[in-house]
Amino acid sequence: MVCPHRPPHVPRSAARGRVRRATRTAGGLAFALLLAGAGGCTLDRPAPREPFYFPPEVSLPSDTLSVDVDADCGAPLSAPASPCPGGRAVCALKAGSTPAALFAGPLVSWGESANDVVLANRHARYVIRGAAKGAAMYGTTGGHVVDVGHVTTDNETPVDPLRELVITVGMHIVRPESVTVLSDGATDTVARVEVQGPLVAFPTLDEALSLALPAVQVRHVYTLKAGDTALRIATHIKPTGSGKEQVLVGDVMFWGGEVAMYLPKHGDQTLPTTSQSDTLGFTRRRAAHLPWSPSFACAIAAPQPMSTIDAGAIKAFLHGNVEVPPEGITVTRALSCGGVFTVGCAPESGADLAAAMHDARAAVGLPTSDRVLVASLHSMRAPLSAPDVVVEVLSASDERLSRCSFDGQAQVRCPLPPGAARLRTGWVGDGATGLDSGGQPASLSGPSIAGSPKQTQIGLALQAPWPARLRVKATRDGEPLPVRVTLRAVPPSPQGSEDKLLRRTFADVTGSAVHLVPAGTYEVWLNAGPLSAMLHKQVTLTAGEETLVAGELPQVVDPGGWIGADTHVHSEPSSDSVVPVPRRLAGALCEGLQYVVHTDHDTQTDPTRWAAPSGALQPGPGSCVRIDERRLVVRTGAEVSTLKTGHFNVWPAKPGPEGAVAWFELGPEALLDAVGQAATPAGDARVVQCNHPRFESFSFFKAIAFDAAHTPVKLLRCDLMELINGIGHKETGQVLTDWLGLLARGVSISAVGTSDCHGISDFVGNPRTWVRVAQPLDALCNQPGAIDDALRAGHAVASAGPLLTLKVTRGQTQAQVGELLPAGTSGQKATIEAHIAAPDWLPLGTVDIYVGQTKVKSVQVSNTAVASGARNAVVSLPLAATASDTTVVAVHVPAPGKSGWPGIHRPAWAVTNPVKIDGDGDGKWFGQ
Repeated sequence: MVCPHRPPHVPRSAARGRVRRATRTAGGLAFALLLAGAGGCTLDRPAPREPFYFPPEVSLPSDTLSVDVDADCGAPLSAPASPCPGGRAVCALKAGSTPAALFAGPLVSWGESANDVVLANRHARYVIRGAAKGAAMYGTTGGHVVDVGHVTTDNETPVDPLRELVITVGMHIVRPESVTVLSDGATDTVARVEVQGPLVAFPTLDEALSLALPAVQVRHVYTLKAGDTALRIATHIKPTGSGKEQVLVGDVMFWGGEVAMYLPKHGDQTLPTTSQSDTLGFTRRRAAHLPWSPSFACAIAAPQPMSTIDAGAIKAFLHGNVEVPPEGITVTRALSCGGVFTVGCAPESGADLAAAMHDARAAVGLPTSDRVLVASLHSMRAPLSAPDVVVEVLSASDERLSRCSFDGQAQVRCPLPPGAARLRTGWVGDGATGLDSGGQPASLSGPSIAGSPKQTQIGLALQAPWPARLRVKATRDGEPLPVRVTLRAVPPSPQGSEDKLLRRTFADVTGSAVHLVPAGTYEVWLNAGPLSAMLHKQVTLTAGEETLVAGELPQVVDPGGWIGADTHVHSEPSSDSVVPVPRRLAGALCEGLQYVVHTDHDTQTDPTRWAAPSGALQPGPGSCVRIDERRLVVRTGAEVSTLKTGHFNVWPAKPGPEGAVAWFELGPEALLDAVGQAATPAGDARVVQCNHPRFESFSFFKAIAFDAAHTPVKLLRCDLMELINGIGHKETGQVLTDWLGLLARGVSISAVGTSDCHGISDFVGNPRTWVRVAQPLDALCNQPGAIDDALRAGHAVASAGPLLTLKVTRGQTQAQVGELLPAGTSGQKATIEAHIAAPDWLPLGTVDIYVGQTKVKSVQVSNTAVASGARNAVVSLPLAATASDTTVVAVHVPAPGKSGWPGIHRPAWAVTNPVKIDGDGDGKWFGQ
């Protein structure tokens, strides 16, 4: 079958690339749903990615597990406290009437609405959005699940792992006219909430597909029973006419953090995924080592198999094209985070994936087992600790059935599936590393567990080889230095990395950290940004042993009054990113940045909410995040992410989804009106940035049929324009030409460089913008608007590494980047001087000087001598007199080819903003 939107002659590899590009925004999910199989077709699928390492079959008898199957429960576990009035078993209450500490963690929805409803019992909390707008992004409505909390037996405050579950019917969503408590739990043991209203467009899907509105009535009913963790969800659909209707029912889930989809009998999958299963699990890949990413596991189950779509942080579960008879139909499923399973005694809480799957299956009547694995780790071998160890349950044919992790007390209680099964153990990749490839192959070792209800004392050995431990210590002037660590395996690669080199990137904000990796020989780089020296070593890491890589990374480029800024940054609140916010902030510090604007898709993220839970990162004064005495100024912004009219960043913004710009069905001029009127905190001036204006399908210039000489200024109402974008860097040359053409008309839009970082391997701050400011960083923590003022004024240089500066001098008068050079006396000469500085590991190309749109000089600087670890070159030339206003711009054009250094993530373009020349002597530039 030919896939929709893919012509027969398009190669599958090209279509797969289109899927990945489409999922760069939440709206691209529509294409992913069709291209990845919702339309009945399949694409080539990359091999499943294995986030756990299962060592080969070499037993170490001294390190064993004691395993009891259906062991006696012993003393009953203490029951968690009830949050419900009068201590009743279950309740449904308005959010404002619940106890204050129901949830913790930065993923709790942005500000509970007084109309939100909480369904709660001793084990679980679910929040149904009662407000008109949802919590995940622009276009979602109320009536969906926005928060989940699983309560353990030690009564810890539940940590919310869920962004939002959006229920779609025909790819449309209900606009709730009512969110009603049908049963509050006061008279029975059930809490039930009903949501009903008309279907409306889900903008991020509808703009892509223009789907017809189904002629049906829809209502959702959420039910929580007293002893359950699982929330039962029923969607009732009835035609509004006399005939039958056919609709596609799907659940779209927005998950924060590094979440892996787990399909029983399939395991972990990556985009695009079209597997079918009646139970789907979700777990953080490497939560054990992330203090800001508490471990959790969730599952969703349905009586009939669901199709699955895995698009990074977006997970979609499709219940098929449901035929709706005149009398209506109900689609049921259950969501469980954590689990409470009973094995012949009091209910027991579990945060493992197996427990969540067990409870979700039980809630919809799927077969479960009353067997439990009870295990303790009696001994450990460095560098592992109990949370590093995982147990998987396999079927007799070695299909994965469930997964459980040990807690900090080296204990695990894990529900077992029915029938015979086998166990295997393994160690978990280091969560702080950002590991996204490689690994060791799974071992199928481990004892069998018979299907009988009683079996005790099964020995299960942890196995060699053990992971190696890499200790990194970076300093500057003897003090700890935040640093990026890159490992690249030296062939032959460590076992399990298959046909590609194992490469990993870490972010160490403290300058001293330990990472667990497979044993092998690696090249190791320590890098602290483009002002710093780089350390490069080759080391052999031995299983079970620790190796130290340490070094001093001096600053070799003097920034003067320039600071590093990145005004386009994504992390887990973006639907197409899985990078935890603290990891992104840590990365910014490791790259030597001082200013970051967080610009998630259609929602405003306050990065400081994630600072304190991260442990090392803490909120600083004003708008700063700090690590020790280092400061990072942060701003809350948003990327307005249309599918047809381009993307725009807007900041500062009030955190939350409520202020998202309503871009749906707006043409370019109306969209710019809406962007220009976006709400900002009191006293702050708005900044509008035109993002990647030539980039593929998200091209603003294509949408407005851009012509530098003739496009009306009303369609160019941006303060800043991305000349160098980390994703769209191939368009830099064309955008430079566009921008020079605008300057020639007197249209002043400041040029910036941004990383547009999404993935775990994307470097925040590469590209970046160098900004010239007068205030010290501590003062900017309380005056971030001063940085924005400098950006608007053009006191900035877009760069993918080099620090390129420019000045024009006439007599005693000098103008720098973003400044106006007044007219001189008749015949008075002027001099242009450009200076470029870069560390020795960053290769240089040529420096070009433009006067207006004309390149007047090009100088090769690639062979500039290295002194004190850096290259410094100066390009100077006279400026001919002119009777009209013009500009002077300096451009660094990178050398062709790729560098093997991992510190160079993008071609090293650099473009200064103009020195403006008052040629006609009116004291202004083009009358401004």
